Amino acid sequence: MDLRPAIRRWFEEVALTEVSFDGHPESFGVGVNKAVPDSRRSDLTSTGCSRSPADYRLAVPNRDDRPATATDVHDLAAGMPHVTVDGGSKGNAVYQVGGKSFVFFRTPRPDAFDPETGERYDDVIVIWVDSADEKEALVQDPDSPFFTTPHFDGHLSVLVRASRLGEVTYGELAELVQDAWLSRASKRRGEAWLSARR
Repeated sequence: MDLRPAIRRWFEEVALTEVSFDGHPESFGVGVNKAVPDSRRSDLTSTGCSRSPADYRLAVPNRDDRPATATDVHDLAAGMPHVTVDGGSKGNAVYQVGGKSFVFFRTPRPDAFDPETGERYDDVIVIWVDSADEKEALVQDPDSPFFTTPHFDGHLSVLVRASRLGEVTYGELAELVQDAWLSRASKRRGEAWLSARR
């Protein structure tokens, strides 16, 4: 028995009734309307399906679990409150809060280069962190996409190449960018942003 028409009907009428997005990327969700009308239940059970529509969940991968991209860095940084974007000396994006950088796309520099070819990396992103311990946790694993260079010794930031962002999930990147913003925003702005998310 073909259940596709009944499931499609349920999906169109019921599942899409609870799509929400409140402006925070991590809150995006597609839910199931718990108040499934009895008529919809009978449609599915009359086709031989023993489950009610509430038993089915929309099979969409969680946005937080997908690989991160450089576009996500731009979107997440620009989406934080009170952010300004400076073009940088060579047109590279520098995201600031209260005049303090928290994420920036770095121009090729001699300290970040391919060890095999000697070519300077042209896709390095600098992301601030809250503490030296957080920095160490991110860069200590040689397989991690995050790294540092002697130029950034003592600087509360990590570097990541845009070409390796896919090794990080969107959710991990979102947390990192939000923490970077919090580490540079004023206490008042940080507290206001945190309380608005509760």
